[in-house]
Amino acid sequence: MPDALAVSTRGAQRFLADRGVGSHWVPLGYDAGWFGRNLRLSERDVDVLFLGDLHLGRRRRILRRIERAGARVLAPGSWTDPRGWGESRAQLLKRAKIFLHVTRSQGSLSDLRMLLGMGNGALVVSEPIDDPAPYEPGVHFVEAPPGGLEEAVVRALHDAAERERIVRTAEASVTQELTMERSVAALHGLLRSRARVG
Repeated sequence: MPDALAVSTRGAQRFLADRGVGSHWVPLGYDAGWFGRNLRLSERDVDVLFLGDLHLGRRRRILRRIERAGARVLAPGSWTDPRGWGESRAQLLKRAKIFLHVTRSQGSLSDLRMLLGMGNGALVVSEPIDDPAPYEPGVHFVEAPPGGLEEAVVRALHDAAERERIVRTAEASVTQELTMERSVAALHGLLRSRARVG
C-alpha cells in the first residue's frame, strides 16, 4: 500500500474508503496551457458543445432532446478526435456558449471537463453530480436532471445575463483558486506530512 494516496474528487475518495483504502482529496488544478491562446472571439457561435464518446446511447438521447428543444449542438465525437485536444479544443470551447457535462457514470464528477469549460468561458450545464466539490451548482455551473437538461440549456441560452454571471464566477474560481500550483503545493504538503509521520 502507498504511504500517501491522493485523488482529485471526493467521489473517488468515497469509492476507495468503501473498499478500506484511505486517501486524501486534492482537487485537480487547471493548467493555463489547457486553454490555448487568449482568443478574442467577437461572438460565441456554438450553442452547445459536447466533447466525449458518443457510443453511450444515453448521451446520444440527451443530445437529441437538446437539439429538438431548439439548441444547436456540436458533438465532434470521442476524445480521440484531434479537435478534442490542444489548440483545436481551446478554439471550440471559446466558441461555445454552453459546455455539456454528461459523464459515463451518472452522478460522477469529471473534474477535467469542468475545468475546460469554466477556464474557457463556457457555461457548464450538467446532470446532477453526487458530490460536485469544489464546485457549487448555481454558482459555478448549472445542474439539471437528465430529463430536464434541454430546458436548462434553452433557458441558459435565452438568459445571457445569468449565463454571464455564472461564467464569470466560475472562470475566476478556476483561474485564481483551482490552479495547478495549488494542487501541487497540496500534494507536496501531504508528502511532507507523511514523511514526518514515517
